[in-house]
Amino acid sequence: MRVFWIVLCAVWPLWVSSAESGALELPELRIRGDSAARAPSAPLTPGLAGALAGPGLRLAPQGGGAQADLSIRGSSFSGAGLALGGLSLRQPQTEHFHAEMPLPLEWLSEVRLLTGLEQARDVSGHLVGSLAAEFAPIATGGAASAGLSTGGGHDERVVISRALEGTPWAGALFLSNRDLPGRDYHHNTAETRAGGLHLQYRTAEDQLDAALAVQDKAFGARGFYGVAPTLLASEETTDVLLIGSWRHDLAEPDDFLRLSASTRRFADEYILNDADPDAYRNDHRTRVSSGSADGRLSVVHGTGLTWRVVAEDERIDSDGVLQGAPSDGLGRHDRQRLGVLVLPFHKIGPVTLEAGGQVLFFSDGEPMPLALAGARWAVSDGQEAYVTISETVRQPSFTELDYESPASLGNRGLENEESREVEAGLRSRWSPAVRTRLAVFRRDTEHTVDWLRLAPGGRWLATDVGDVVTRGLEAEVVWEVAETLRLTAFGEVLRKHSGADFEASRYVFDYPEERLGLGLSWRPAAWCEVSVTQAVLRYAANPARGGDRTGVEADLEVVLRPPRRTDLSLTLACVNLFDDDLELYPGQRRAARTALARLTFAW
Repeated sequence: MRVFWIVLCAVWPLWVSSAESGALELPELRIRGDSAARAPSAPLTPGLAGALAGPGLRLAPQGGGAQADLSIRGSSFSGAGLALGGLSLRQPQTEHFHAEMPLPLEWLSEVRLLTGLEQARDVSGHLVGSLAAEFAPIATGGAASAGLSTGGGHDERVVISRALEGTPWAGALFLSNRDLPGRDYHHNTAETRAGGLHLQYRTAEDQLDAALAVQDKAFGARGFYGVAPTLLASEETTDVLLIGSWRHDLAEPDDFLRLSASTRRFADEYILNDADPDAYRNDHRTRVSSGSADGRLSVVHGTGLTWRVVAEDERIDSDGVLQGAPSDGLGRHDRQRLGVLVLPFHKIGPVTLEAGGQVLFFSDGEPMPLALAGARWAVSDGQEAYVTISETVRQPSFTELDYESPASLGNRGLENEESREVEAGLRSRWSPAVRTRLAVFRRDTEHTVDWLRLAPGGRWLATDVGDVVTRGLEAEVVWEVAETLRLTAFGEVLRKHSGADFEASRYVFDYPEERLGLGLSWRPAAWCEVSVTQAVLRYAANPARGGDRTGVEADLEVVLRPPRRTDLSLTLACVNLFDDDLELYPGQRRAARTALARLTFAW
């Protein structure tokens, strides 16, 4: 890692001196399924970027945002994750880090929320859904920013990019530093350092990207993961990601060929109590390597297939200390997967049919065939109805299999978790300004894994709870009132049913049963933009949750740009606007309201 920072420091002054003047074209990051909910391209804090983006998606931060769990359609954190260039970015130690990626958002194109058949078609996928992105084209420019937050927090970042004139080559780099105060407990401060390089070759038909990024993070974890808040827990992680992709667009619209590969090293040191670090400590080192080839090919007009071949290798090397004596931690393990997907499609008038499947081969288990099918009907120029069925599978994390601490206990007997989801919906555009989406789904999971407490005060146990049925309803309305004003309203209802017997659930059965949200994006003047998102939610009953199970999530952001200095902007934001104390995790204190300010200079 020391070599990486030395290279960055050497390249930095040369890059700055050679960069040509021009405006940095930062993409407007849109997190969407069929919605287009807005999120800032460079969030001041992880919780601000899309936790309230729309139905089906939640980002629940622990503490002041040092760690956050991603949930899609009421899933546990283990059922959702990120994908880039068609590759799912997995963390086999624990999916608690599935919402993290060391790359900056400015390097990415539109971020899409994918579930069901759409996820299977576009990425290798997670159990329930993915937030997926591609690398964006690089334009010459740069931006430097500095921010302050409540309690003495601060962050600084620089992003520089350059497209070499007259050639298809371009490059970018970034450096960032962020220190956050403890907003739930003073102990839970967070320090994050990150940097990376991105090279790109781009023509009319081809785009080749290679990126390397590193992130170091140290944070207090008091009260995290179901551990008693009386213990001063802490954690330190190092995330190194090397990823590359090549996409070639074919002659037919939407047809393409893509090759992607990545390797990711992740180190995680966890101390249960800083007051007595040798009582319990773990040091985990994982490496995940993956490669895929995929594409879409039209055989004749309206008929063709989507295909993918993906291979993944996961390894962990772990050790620890228990009561002063060395321990094996999670042990030393490796496992491999190979997946093959074939999904033919055929268009008959206004109806498009898809039917196929994929097969996953496991180094430590039997092959798993998975069915995929769907139909889309263009009811009119502005309406499309659809119905899909999709199957996925997930291997338990090494934490679920082998973890043992005073607070939690893994289960080596866990089997692969299987999911089947059926969905029907209607997407409508009633006018250029108004669009709606309505969807209903049913998800059946087998060998569902959750962390359960069987008696008050007991340990959280990784448990196969058997079959779980999840039913959901999602609705969304987006109204472009004017070029300067957009309103969004959404709602979702979830219900889960299971025969499992337990006292309290940490994740699977702890979810918002109802969630109603409103969003506003308004530009009252050329120099001012205002964004507000708010949602009211009611969790399922859980004896581990203290206080009310109904609460509010609300964020506010104001961006000011001086009329005569368009290269300057001041962002003012507030997270947890109403200082709501609803426990986003049962028994865990929520972070207090946080105010933030950031000054950005772009060139």
